[in-house]
Amino acid sequence: MPRPKTTLKSEYADLFGDLSSYFAVYGGWRKIVYSPYTHAALIITILCWSKWHGENWAATPLAVLPPLLGFTLAAYALFLGFGDESFRKFLANIGRPEPGGAVDTHESILMGVSAIFVHFVVVQVFALICVIVGETNPFASLGWSNGIAIALERAHIPAGTPHDVGAFIGLWAFNLSIFMAFAAAIDIYHATGWYVRYTNKKRKAGSDS
Repeated sequence: MPRPKTTLKSEYADLFGDLSSYFAVYGGWRKIVYSPYTHAALIITILCWSKWHGENWAATPLAVLPPLLGFTLAAYALFLGFGDESFRKFLANIGRPEPGGAVDTHESILMGVSAIFVHFVVVQVFALICVIVGETNPFASLGWSNGIAIALERAHIPAGTPHDVGAFIGLWAFNLSIFMAFAAAIDIYHATGWYVRYTNKKRKAGSDS
């Protein structure tokens, strides 16, 4: 059977389709807004106000984020390879059933934990992009600095506001990625508990038979 022709539209459609699927499984904006990790990252960022007011705010995120991203991918691979094939099928089949009897993809435990790891990667990549863009001062590179300065002056907004807003968003995403590392560790811990219960049930079933 011939493979479907690859086009620019199909590539973008596949990308946005995968992102939409992961975001729905993760829980959407409601999950992000109500998350304790989001709140903790916001509080830490506010407390570090002197950092995002300064000029060298991007140094720490640039030093930490690349190794953290590597840790995330390694932890994700560890989770996907955890246990045996029957255990992964066991996790895939736990969740809210659909009318036909199959488990809803959005409610599967295996997909839910995978979505958490993907969200971890997305947050880190977003933070890294914010830091890189913020450090390069894109407004000056594009020649917009004078126009923005005039507009801010007419609106009676301090000239350093765009810098502070960009630094705040970048540091918040950086702090959130650190808390998501904690969330990933908790999920691996939960997966260990699931595997222990699973092996105990298998052993008990073998003894009963």
